[in-house]
Amino acid sequence: MRRTVDPPQGWSKEVPGSERTKAKPEGDHTDDLPRPHQRGQDQPRCSTFRFKKVSGPVLANHQTWSQRTPLPAHGPSRGLLGCISMSPRPPRARVKADPLDLAGIDDMLSAEEKAVRAVVRQVCASCVDPYVAQWFESGDLPGIHELAKELGRLGLLGMHLEGYGCAGMSAVDYGLACLELEASDSGIRSLVSVQGSLAMFAIWEHGTAEQKQQWLPAMAAGESIGCFGLTEPDHGSDPAKMRTRARRDGDGDSADWILNGSKMWITNGSVAEVAIIWAQTDDGIRGFVVPTGTPGFCATLIKHKMSLRASVTSELVLDGVRLPTMPSSQRSAASSARCPAWTRPATASCGA
Repeated sequence: MRRTVDPPQGWSKEVPGSERTKAKPEGDHTDDLPRPHQRGQDQPRCSTFRFKKVSGPVLANHQTWSQRTPLPAHGPSRGLLGCISMSPRPPRARVKADPLDLAGIDDMLSAEEKAVRAVVRQVCASCVDPYVAQWFESGDLPGIHELAKELGRLGLLGMHLEGYGCAGMSAVDYGLACLELEASDSGIRSLVSVQGSLAMFAIWEHGTAEQKQQWLPAMAAGESIGCFGLTEPDHGSDPAKMRTRARRDGDGDSADWILNGSKMWITNGSVAEVAIIWAQTDDGIRGFVVPTGTPGFCATLIKHKMSLRASVTSELVLDGVRLPTMPSSQRSAASSARCPAWTRPATASCGA
């Protein structure tokens, strides 16, 4: 349906190729454009028009804009050429955004979660911030064992795990703690997340009962530090191209495991008491709990880093590392006899 548009006062509607529109009797509101059945062959199918200034009185059939019946004040009003303009909205008071919380996350946190964040922020302000610039310049983290014990005293190591001296807190609490640690330095956050999310979680989820009792309480307290050996020099963290291998030295389940290979860019590697080492086997990729005092295990500190400088980063080399295993029926007897091979438990698979 065609919508007609009346020209403003003092203007006349002119169709190209036609004479000026003549005044029509009052009350005649017919459209000036030619009807389809009146259109000649020389006229375009869609007629156009333009407004043209005319002199003299306004044509009778053209009302001024002020003479039109206004719409209700609460509804939309039609302006020039039929455009829709909405009635103005009342101004709303603007809430000033917190530049440190543009997403409004604080509004979604409980009082307990905010308290966890405040405690971690406080310990970072006292134990990390005054020294982190010096640690960055030296490219090392001296006193890492003392710092780990302080973090363990607060329950930050493995804080999302249950039992074995772990705090058993929520993922939100853990995320807020890591956020505050990261705000001080990425290397400090790496110390905590590698300890809890990688090394401790691998033992907690896949380790034997003996391994859990041996390592998790000490790691939760910060008395023992763990590392996670996945990344390699040639292929990074791609398990499909992993070159570190573990093989059985003998037949049956009681045969020892022999590990050979190297790992690179391992956080906590040269200060750790235990390493979670991933290696290729005939049955696929498996994880091994390797005490770092085992003969054939060597960890070297990596220097001249450009990032994570306030962190201990190491290269691990495993040269014929032997991990003895025993049938489960003999493990309790060996433990009670304090067999040297099991005072720092050898290994069992941590995953496939």
